[in-house]
Amino acid sequence: MTAPGIQSAAGSRVLRAIVWKEFREAAPTGVAALAIVALGWALVLMLERSLSGAGAASTAPSFSLSLFTLTSAGVGLMIGRAQVVRERRGDAWAFLTHRPVSRSTLFWGKVIVGASLYIVAAAIPLAAALWWQATPGHRPLPFDARMILPHLADLLAGLVYYFVGLVIGMREARWYASRFMPFGAAIFCTTLVLGMSTFGAALGVVAAALLIAGTAAWGSFIGGGHYAPQPRISRVALGILVSVGLAVVGVIATGILSIAWTFGRPGATDLRQTDYEIMSNGVLAQVTRMRHLLVATSTVLDVRDLAGAPLQQYRDSASKQLSLGTGVISTAAIPLNPKGQYTEYVLGHGYRRTDDIFVPLGAGAKTPSAVSWYFSRRPGLIAAYDNQSARLIGWMGPDGFSPGVSLPPHRFAGPLSPYTEIGYKQPLLAFPNAVYRLDLDQRTIRKVRTALTGETILGAASSGDSTALSVYGSPAQFDAIATTTHVYVQSTAGAPELTATRDAQAAGYGTVVVSRALRAPGTPTFLRYAPRNGTLSRTQLAIATDRFTEIGGDGVTVAQYALPRSDSTDTDNTEWAALTVAGLTTPLMERIVGLSFGHMTVPTGASTQASRAPLILSWGLTLVASLVSCLIVIGIGRRYAFDSRRLRHWAAIGIAVGPLGVLVMLALIEWPARERCPACGRERVVTREQCEHCGAPFGAPALDGTEIFEIAVVAVA
Repeated sequence: MTAPGIQSAAGSRVLRAIVWKEFREAAPTGVAALAIVALGWALVLMLERSLSGAGAASTAPSFSLSLFTLTSAGVGLMIGRAQVVRERRGDAWAFLTHRPVSRSTLFWGKVIVGASLYIVAAAIPLAAALWWQATPGHRPLPFDARMILPHLADLLAGLVYYFVGLVIGMREARWYASRFMPFGAAIFCTTLVLGMSTFGAALGVVAAALLIAGTAAWGSFIGGGHYAPQPRISRVALGILVSVGLAVVGVIATGILSIAWTFGRPGATDLRQTDYEIMSNGVLAQVTRMRHLLVATSTVLDVRDLAGAPLQQYRDSASKQLSLGTGVISTAAIPLNPKGQYTEYVLGHGYRRTDDIFVPLGAGAKTPSAVSWYFSRRPGLIAAYDNQSARLIGWMGPDGFSPGVSLPPHRFAGPLSPYTEIGYKQPLLAFPNAVYRLDLDQRTIRKVRTALTGETILGAASSGDSTALSVYGSPAQFDAIATTTHVYVQSTAGAPELTATRDAQAAGYGTVVVSRALRAPGTPTFLRYAPRNGTLSRTQLAIATDRFTEIGGDGVTVAQYALPRSDSTDTDNTEWAALTVAGLTTPLMERIVGLSFGHMTVPTGASTQASRAPLILSWGLTLVASLVSCLIVIGIGRRYAFDSRRLRHWAAIGIAVGPLGVLVMLALIEWPARERCPACGRERVVTREQCEHCGAPFGAPALDGTEIFEIAVVAVA
């Protein structure tokens, strides 16, 4: 065998020995991690079965953040830290690293064992749980292979926590200062994984985080937990981890202080809001309310017409407390853009949600219910599951309910239109070519609208309830259907009542709300178009306002107008304080990137110089903070004798990320002691052989009789 072959065989034997040693030491931690993840899944599955048996399965949301997200992250962190914290004590580290093997080999031996233990501990309970969920009779809802993707993303994200655990265990830093800052970077990674819309994007985030965290862990191990001996690439990776962690801590601290400041003042739980409302007499008015958040009530402060003049009938305080919109019946917002994210603040779409797989329905169903209903997007049918047996009992299509597991021949054509409310509990199902009225309690369905030639149905919503019906009669209940060309209003039986051409000035708007003033003369109908979630550009959306179309009882359009734009620049002390904090803490680099991608725009149109004041203040404070941070970094660097190249690097960091750069510098670098130079009398760092000020070398220490070596004097002839 050649010399390289002998060395390779010897290296493999050494690596196997290291792996076996690491396995024996880390196996108990791996078993504990397996128990933690298994217990978490057991609790989740027991809760799911309990809810489904109680008839609450159709209304239980599936949150993006699951218990497995937390347990996988926790055990990854636990395994990583446990692998190194034991050997960081006493002489164990010296015994480990003084073996005839490189530190990189020692590191990869740990990683092979630790990552494998994590995968086994997290993947085995996950596989068992997914098998349980996919088996019929366990959960009364459809199962699709795509439902595995969120858990797979969490499983891979746990590896980031494993490497962060290695970093935390290795770093020579105080536990109450910056040692745990990389944990904030792992939390930020999880936040991004949760927020991604596609599984591929989530994998990209995890891959980038693994590269950074893995490099930082390798460098920390190579350097024995110290920053200076590490390779440059690992120092950069560690700097990224610490800076992101500091940013996360800063955001959390700022949020806590903001909440304390906001709700710690008198009247802080009262929120002043101004909106446009339809009065009982059919007049559109500007209403200012004070909403009391803790008691969920509101007080009317002011009522004015569109021109801003006070309405006389609401001039006294008693009349203002009346229900101003009595007799005004409205639909939910009807979507005009099928791709709009109408419920993104609660549901959203993407690989972590089931919305793109199935939609829980609740039209007419009792709560708790014996049956759970889901519109399944792939077959284009409504599936019915018995909550007690957790098994499929039938399908509902355009032709009605069909018992059994066999798919009916006719299916709904096209995608289901989105709905803007929380939970799809309305009775109307809108498809591009037809609208159906659904009654799940009676297990019936009927078509109430067919799209005309040349138009496509965008959305539908029903209005009215039993209380309104008993007071105002059948006009209180109606269906509104929006298409690409018209808005139709019809009775719940399908009889036409009103047809309105879409407002051309509202092209690209996202929603329309149909309201009927039942107590007003002529019972007028109002269409309110809102720009949000439409197809307008960012610039158009910044200046667009809601538009109203008023239609008389005879079906003739009375007026079309846009709501006045509010150019008010009044900003209270809390808002100015928030602007100041944001300006001082937002990195200049983030602002430049946001501006280049169009996320930060300058007010246009009717905006005045005063309306630009918050933007100017924010940018000005950011520039000042970057300049001051740069000067602080340069001052610290000169104090500790940084060379010119190193000083330029840190100055650039101070300019780019502002105060965060100063904090990162203080958190990363191990600052040497400083002593007075006997030659020039100035403070000098003890890590340099010569004084950085005068160039004088350190003098030999004074002899005190304890020396065991003597300086040999050689006589030269």
